[in-house]
Amino acid sequence: MSVENRQKRLQSFGIDCTCHLCKSQLAETDTETDKQRRAILDTAPNIDDIPGNPVKAAIEIDQLCTRVESTYADPPTIRPRFSYMDKLSALSLCCTMMGSRKKLLETSLRGLSIMGFEAQVDKSGHLQILRHGHCGRYVLSVAVMQASWLTHEELMSEAASWKALARKSLDILDGHWSFHTKPLTMEPMHPIDLSDSD
Repeated sequence: MSVENRQKRLQSFGIDCTCHLCKSQLAETDTETDKQRRAILDTAPNIDDIPGNPVKAAIEIDQLCTRVESTYADPPTIRPRFSYMDKLSALSLCCTMMGSRKKLLETSLRGLSIMGFEAQVDKSGHLQILRHGHCGRYVLSVAVMQASWLTHEELMSEAASWKALARKSLDILDGHWSFHTKPLTMEPMHPIDLSDSD
């Protein structure tokens, strides 16, 4: 929800929100910084071009995301980076096509970080969430992609921690993960089953 819509909704209840997030987002609305971000994002490779050269696309997208990140003043815990999360999803797709498990993991952790999470993978390969951030559809896509890869590699124990994050995202988005009726998959990934991660 845009800051403007959020402000209008709150004002309908008589609330004039002046929290740090609202003030920060209002200050950046339709500014040169916002235009600069859109201009940078417009240079991203087209998703249809990725299969032709995923290595080149990965380099370009990685550099683009770093440039966009440099335009933010507030940390992701204050202002999640919705503007380029889809680009990180495209970078994850590149990593999958290249068969780079390590780069996919780094990109997944980066995706969580820009949503305000503090997360790491321990020595045994399990995801550890130290602080939760904005948990929504982008976080769901990160968790599904990692869980799918790990499940395909038969690393079930490691996949379980990412499945748990996917379930938490679904709880937030749909009320409870069991209400979600669409298959959890992203091409070229394999579907994942959440029922075994209770």
